[in-house]
Amino acid sequence: MNTQESTSDGSSTRTSTPGNEGQILDVISNREDLKSFLANYGVTADDFYKEVREDLVIVRDIMTEPELSVNVMKRIEGKLEEFQARKQIETAKSSMEEKIRQRMEMLQKRLDGNNENL
Repeated sequence: MNTQESTSDGSSTRTSTPGNEGQILDVISNREDLKSFLANYGVTADDFYKEVREDLVIVRDIMTEPELSVNVMKRIEGKLEEFQARKQIETAKSSMEEKIRQRMEMLQKRLDGNNENL
């Protein structure tokens, strides 16, 4: 299933085809300018692709431009910062859920102990 969309500069690009996804991931994984950038943010090529696949300008430039423009690098940086913020929120949420679960188990044990004394 191909979908064709226009980018803000009027050019078009095709996305959402399984073959393209593998090719895009390969390009992301092999671009030296992205490798170090992603490493600095601690993001894998797969996670990065999930973040940018809807941004047709970034995808097009990654696939076609030998050197990414400053504007595209800023867009990429913004996506990576959003990803990191979301990841921190998810980690904090998981941590809180675990603490709540532990507290509930402790309270349940107390209740069970109190019921045995009746």
